[in-house]
Amino acid sequence: METYLEADHQGSERHHWRNQTVKLWARYLDRFEERDGVWLIAERRLVVDWMFKYPAEGWFDDHPDASVGRRDGTDPVLRKVAGFDGTPLTIGGQS
Repeated sequence: METYLEADHQGSERHHWRNQTVKLWARYLDRFEERDGVWLIAERRLVVDWMFKYPAEGWFDDHPDASVGRRDGTDPVLRKVAGFDGTPLTIGGQS
């Protein structure tokens, strides 16, 4: 099975990209096996398709949407979307 991932990493003091942020796009290539009725990952390979090292400064703060997430009930994900008002659908008289 192939699973895609995108990750941001901050280089540690011991890493050659010390205190720098790196983004990578990669894939896990997994082989599953059933063991005692449970499917588990038997083998996993990581394939890194692309990496990007962000500039040292100003790459995030300059983005207009950088700080819109909120934990006070006004987060954009809570806004009503066209065609969805939050009312449960009724099918055959049942919710």
